[in-house]
Amino acid sequence: YYSNAALDLTLSAGSQDGKAPVTFGVIGSANGTKIAANYQAPDIAQALAGQGILLEATMENPSAPVLLGQVGFDPLPFDADENAILSVKLQGVDGQKANAGLTFTTARTALSANGDIDLSRENFLSGQSKISLESQDFEPLLLLQGIGLPQMGTGLPLALKADIVTT
Repeated sequence: YYSNAALDLTLSAGSQDGKAPVTFGVIGSANGTKIAANYQAPDIAQALAGQGILLEATMENPSAPVLLGQVGFDPLPFDADENAILSVKLQGVDGQKANAGLTFTTARTALSANGDIDLSRENFLSGQSKISLESQDFEPLLLLQGIGLPQMGTGLPLALKADIVTT
């Protein structure tokens, strides 16, 4: 999933008084996936404490199975859907809480999750989120994971919305 990887990294931090913003960026590609990620914090002390952070990342690949494999799934090797885009945004509101968003889209499917989560060690990722999944045909994505349903091949349009609370 990571053949022909070429990534450029940037890091800037610090100043004489320690008040300069901290930024870290990654841009490049791997196996046809365009990758862009950026992390920012107001200064080094806040970066280390996780306060005031902003993390944004986007991955785009014409082949959904390649992108899904790159983010940790183990898809079966066939073309299911095209033009996959995964994006993540995490913006800290204080040292403990953050606004979070995740979207995954293909030519026929859109998944989004948005909410407020806890970043503290004791309650990591607990919070409230809204999830939405809409697909003109969800069958190919199920098949990528080896999931077959009765009468496969007839299409499976899907619309799902949910409010989730994690503790």
